[in-house]
Amino acid sequence: WQFTTDKGEILNLSGFTPSVGFPATQTATLQTVQAESVLCIENLTTFNQYIRQTEYTNSGTRSTQHAILCTYGNPSPAVRRVLRLLPETTPISLWSDLDYGGFNILSQLRRMIGEQVQPYLMDIDTLESNIPRARPLTAPDRTNLKRLLLKPELRDVRPVIEHLLKRGLKLEQEGVEILIRQGDL
Repeated sequence: WQFTTDKGEILNLSGFTPSVGFPATQTATLQTVQAESVLCIENLTTFNQYIRQTEYTNSGTRSTQHAILCTYGNPSPAVRRVLRLLPETTPISLWSDLDYGGFNILSQLRRMIGEQVQPYLMDIDTLESNIPRARPLTAPDRTNLKRLLLKPELRDVRPVIEHLLKRGLKLEQEGVEILIRQGDL
């Protein structure tokens, strides 16, 4: 990450490993945000596992400018502001639960940030390779997932949502085995 404030200060966060906390109130002072790409992770536990695995895989050094952001569920206004300040050409990925909540977050980010927000590990193969940790859909889950099928911004993930409905399963992020390979993003 590299942020530029309204006072022209350049805040380079790349030296902070494995992560750094950034005050939400300070996002109001940001004018620009730069990163090679961004991975938004919904859950703090998964975020911590991912950054530890990434650090281990990269021998403690960051070889790219990929930025990883924990959204703590639905992205707050501060998180959305940071993402909106990125150039439109910056790839943004979202890793969220394979359930109504996760795809609803994807829908929100696409409406509020842009179509460049792409799902990461939110696909049929991820569900199928983690079936032992999947859980049954409830009646409200089914109703809500069916509602998501009507959202135009989710047309590319309709096959995944339909598969969840067909299988009657959902998968929390914590149930996904994290195997990080260089160049995954």
